[in-house]
Amino acid sequence: MNLEWLIYLILILPFLGGVLNCLIPKQDERSHAAITHAVAGLHLLATLATIVCWVVRGAVPWKSHAISLYSSHDYHFALSWVVDWVTVAFLATLSIVSFSITRYAIVYLAKDEGYRRFFSTLCFFVFGFSVVVLADNFEMLFAGWEFLGITSFLLISFYRYRVRPVKNALKIFTIYRFGDVGLLLGAWLSQLVWHQTLNFDRLSEFALSIDTPLENTEALFISLLIVFSAAAKSAQFPFCFWIPKAMEGPTPSSAIFYGALSIHVGVYILLRMFPLWGGFFIAKAFLFSIGLLTVLIASSATRVQANIKAQIGYSSLIQVGFMFCEIALGLETLCLIHVISNAFLRGYQLLVSPSVVSYLIRYHNEVPERQKRGIFQGPHLNHRRVLATWYLFALREGFLEGLLEKTFWNPIKYIGHRSSFLFPKGLLWIFLLLGATTAGLGVSSAFAARVEFTTPIMACLAILSVLASLSERQSALRAWSLLGLTQVFLVASVAVTDHFSARDLLIYLSGIALFWPLGVGVLKSLPVQDLSGFHGLYGSFKRIDLVFLICCLGVAGFPISPSYLGEDLILHHATQERMWLALLIAFCFIISGISA
Repeated sequence: MNLEWLIYLILILPFLGGVLNCLIPKQDERSHAAITHAVAGLHLLATLATIVCWVVRGAVPWKSHAISLYSSHDYHFALSWVVDWVTVAFLATLSIVSFSITRYAIVYLAKDEGYRRFFSTLCFFVFGFSVVVLADNFEMLFAGWEFLGITSFLLISFYRYRVRPVKNALKIFTIYRFGDVGLLLGAWLSQLVWHQTLNFDRLSEFALSIDTPLENTEALFISLLIVFSAAAKSAQFPFCFWIPKAMEGPTPSSAIFYGALSIHVGVYILLRMFPLWGGFFIAKAFLFSIGLLTVLIASSATRVQANIKAQIGYSSLIQVGFMFCEIALGLETLCLIHVISNAFLRGYQLLVSPSVVSYLIRYHNEVPERQKRGIFQGPHLNHRRVLATWYLFALREGFLEGLLEKTFWNPIKYIGHRSSFLFPKGLLWIFLLLGATTAGLGVSSAFAARVEFTTPIMACLAILSVLASLSERQSALRAWSLLGLTQVFLVASVAVTDHFSARDLLIYLSGIALFWPLGVGVLKSLPVQDLSGFHGLYGSFKRIDLVFLICCLGVAGFPISPSYLGEDLILHHATQERMWLALLIAFCFIISGISA
């Protein structure tokens, strides 16, 4: 049995299921159920066959043949997959849990208006998770990571005619983009340190090859970025406030995302890259502190939740915090066992929670025993002021959301609002021509040195234009135009480097040139451009909403266009002497995705 063919079967099946569900009319629930059920079952069989084949081969780490997609200088982007104990544990958990939840959701969501939308998104989520756990390099892992982010956003906002689910989905998407910063900068720094693609099967070799103080410092920074990304994705401190907000979606999506699978992606990243960061005591101490703080905050917050799904979500969060501590202590095998057991338990608890609540209320009219005796009542906690302070702290999840809002988002919105006047409607085309001319001159070796002084100017213009787009509330077309202008300024800011080629420029701009004009056409076809209403324009123009969503993903560098590869190329051209430029570029990528 060919292991490589089985891997591609695992990847193709859910993607094909998602596409087929999109093509079938939404009224045909029986076909959607049959396709998703078949895909989940075949995915489970292919996973089991992969595990058996791998064990028969000796249960030693296995890597597929690399398929090169792009090479330039010391940059190499390739499709390659790896199978080891970490992959097997997460892949088996994914297949079993997704199959069980599919069986449950087929009945649970019957006659729901979003039946097709749910199963299409679920298939794409399984595809993205499969890519993450099978990826052998940073680039492929980030592609799967992006699929997880957009499917999470779509399922949390599943009930899109209600205000809270949509607002919560946007908030959680912004936290996911925080994690993207860590992965983007980690991939960029790894290219600078080792001058080649960071393959996960060779992490130990890369870690041993560090032989200078500068490389050691950069490797430590990569380690801290990995820990930061894992914390954002798994809702650990200081991002542990978004778990109850993620429970606004249907119960099956809550079970598969924030009970069983998605919440453990941060743990997977830490286990996969442990040989790279595990040698740094500072990184381990940082990770242990994050896990411990999460346990303390989440264990308090779970006792004041009125929603049973939020209680289970925080309980899962506590266990993930313990997993972070286990990894920091080097207990990798114990952590894998912990992941599998917690995934099955929390998934089961979330699936049965509606039935349990309904049964208790309908037949017994019961109040949970914990609430009868008081939430924080205990033998050593009799002081009212201490109890009141602790209760408020737990109710507000440590005030972490408000702290992030005041220290990060409010300044960003303020700067974006104030900088909007710099880009009046009549001058947008002039700015576009200026950025394009600078990029064109920078690609030419004869003129690159003459326009090198424009790098900080173009980088600042990119930052200001993307923030102005984010804060724009009057015209959708203006916000979209500023996003396109940001992409041009980004390219112009790095075009003057000595190894930036016209081919790299075209790869990045080809995706923008396809999706941005299409988005302009969609917006111009609409009679209303106001962005102040909650539902936007979806209620009146349902047929083109998917087209514009695809345009947003393409402009934001989602892995459906060449611009995804172009993001890596642009960051790759931010040299070691220009670390500030890499930070600004990564910031622009993240904010442009949120703005779109």
